[in-house]
Amino acid sequence: MSKDNQYRRQDDVQISSIKIYSDAGGVQEIKKMVLGFSIYESLDGSFMTATIDVVDNIGLATKLPIIGQESVEIIYRTPGFGYRYTTVKFDVMKVGKRTKSKQGSSEYYQLSCISPNYIDFTTSRIDRSFRGTASSSIKNLLLENGSKLGNIDGSKYRSVWVIPSFTLHESLKYFTSRCRGYLSNMSDFILFESSYGWNCRSVTGLFAGRSKITYRLEPPELPFRSIEEFPIIKEFQVRSYYNRYTEMEKGNHACRIVTFDWTKKTENHSMLGSDDIYLERRKTSSNLEEYRNLPANNRYDQKFDARLFVRHQSSGLHEINETALEGNISTNEDDPLESIYTTRTVLDKYNHPNDFKTHLLSRQLSSKGFNPIRVWISVSGNSGLNVGDVVTLQIPSPEIPSKKKQDNTDKSISGRYVITNLRQEVKMMSNHQFTSFIELGRDTSPMAVPDENTFLGTDKHTVENMFGGGGGANSPTPLDLSIGAW
Repeated sequence: MSKDNQYRRQDDVQISSIKIYSDAGGVQEIKKMVLGFSIYESLDGSFMTATIDVVDNIGLATKLPIIGQESVEIIYRTPGFGYRYTTVKFDVMKVGKRTKSKQGSSEYYQLSCISPNYIDFTTSRIDRSFRGTASSSIKNLLLENGSKLGNIDGSKYRSVWVIPSFTLHESLKYFTSRCRGYLSNMSDFILFESSYGWNCRSVTGLFAGRSKITYRLEPPELPFRSIEEFPIIKEFQVRSYYNRYTEMEKGNHACRIVTFDWTKKTENHSMLGSDDIYLERRKTSSNLEEYRNLPANNRYDQKFDARLFVRHQSSGLHEINETALEGNISTNEDDPLESIYTTRTVLDKYNHPNDFKTHLLSRQLSSKGFNPIRVWISVSGNSGLNVGDVVTLQIPSPEIPSKKKQDNTDKSISGRYVITNLRQEVKMMSNHQFTSFIELGRDTSPMAVPDENTFLGTDKHTVENMFGGGGGANSPTPLDLSIGAW
């Protein structure tokens, strides 16, 4: 392990301390007793977790004792990159895998830990109304609970929100589903916890961020230093690639929502195609890739029965009761960002979160922006990474470079990804080893998908590349691929 701020060897790590605190007031440094630990972060809204392997030769489990009312604090970092120490805290939930040595002088066990917010978030209940934007309500709830704040992206549209006895975690997820970004009409916000706090981020906003690091599959030419080994991928696997049937089943491309109002005994039908979402995303500052993974004209967007969602509703609970409010509209339709109660013309024009029938359908499509392509990599430990960060992959192509084509990059896999799952694993045997296991996701490819104008190679650009010339009278015509030509 490094003693200073220099990266000396692959998988280098500095561990400042590992302490366990008892609610009774006791504290014990257990760094020398720990064989290793793993910290897990996920972008799916779940809590951070950790496992700690301990060899106990002082009877800590019975003297402290460990009964599920303890906290663990780990302080560590990757040296040599200017990273500050990362401090993570967990509550002990279980002592498992207990095994005594043959001599009985020591005992091995594994501490299963979870985020200190877990108990409060899943037991505290919210039963009141809120006024303002959804993102401001999320921030206020986190501050009231004393939770650590990460990045909370601002959302537009003020409204009155009624929470009918939800847990704190359910309330946060409810508000997240009602967020709409300032720069676009996207409702692709997600809630997740990382080592620097709770975050409510737009998927489009995540992809728009700068890349934190570039990982390469090919090692540099020998000789190279340990600092140059840092961005080399040790293991690489494509977990899932784009599958049209799977994405149709998820309702990502074309779907219909049917809502049934059990008070009025009426049905409402809404339809939204994936092309609307992709067009909206192109208007934002997201620079994930240049192309989409669907042709411009998606054949499934107009199929009304491609996917069906049925929801129940109750007028006046989470939806505007227009009959009661129509004569008391107190806002200006030209200023929808500050609208509390709005008329139907505003709802239809701006897709306000209060119009939940179309809002939830839009969210179903737009919040899946990091699902279709998943890649798993194993790299040297990097304490500066968190879920939601953007990284770049450089994967070589299996083709042999030619004189005309020197670029040996596999464009279908290489590019920018967002971290969807992260496991930080530190082994503390004779030599400390730090490995990051990362799952990456994205929704597009840097390769253009052939559309009806380019599929047969008949567009102007392809013709010029094949035959040259500027399309004059003597220029050859495109190949005739019809049956008669054969």
